[in-house]
Amino acid sequence: MPSNDPLSGLLPMPTEDELLFMSDELEELRSIIQRNEAVVMAGAPLLAWWGICNSLAGLWNFFEQMGYLPSVLVAPFNAVAGYGGTVLLVMLMGTSKTFKLEGQAIVTAWLAVAVAIPLLVIGCYARGVTDLPLISGLQCTLFMIATAVTAMGSRTRWLLWIAAGWAICAGVMLFAITEFWRPMLFSVACLVLLTAPGIYLFLSSRRTRI
Repeated sequence: MPSNDPLSGLLPMPTEDELLFMSDELEELRSIIQRNEAVVMAGAPLLAWWGICNSLAGLWNFFEQMGYLPSVLVAPFNAVAGYGGTVLLVMLMGTSKTFKLEGQAIVTAWLAVAVAIPLLVIGCYARGVTDLPLISGLQCTLFMIATAVTAMGSRTRWLLWIAAGWAICAGVMLFAITEFWRPMLFSVACLVLLTAPGIYLFLSSRRTRI
């Protein structure tokens, strides 16, 4: 019995081989999306976590110099929280079957930042270098590099604009801001350039999961 659909004769019916080919293509597409999702998930929690830790440390330093909070050395507490959270996230993400080379590169970049920053601070003070603009500028530069690696590894190119934001922040830290406002700028930068993109990436990857 002929079909009542006037468009039914315009396109030929796919053969069995063509159907199998399309099925394979869909499976490959699903696999690519899952791998990219795993890579994004590798970067998103690290961005958000380090943003929160450093933002709180910056706020503490700002209100400490205003006399509203006690004078304590925030860096050790920030390091314990940052390292502890990073190690936990790496352990959780390492169990993913789709956690491939790109995700490992992202995690390695942020681990390198986690190691480099305290070494930078301790080394500067050990050598008698207490130039806070220099130290803050170098911290922003390290965040710029790690964010750029995250952008390229996760194929999330708009993160390159975030990396550019860190470059601008580094320049401001070095040349265009007083010592009083430096902790507040660093705190706001961490929220805007680390925590916000991390949360957005995490929520986006969950919405696009198939």
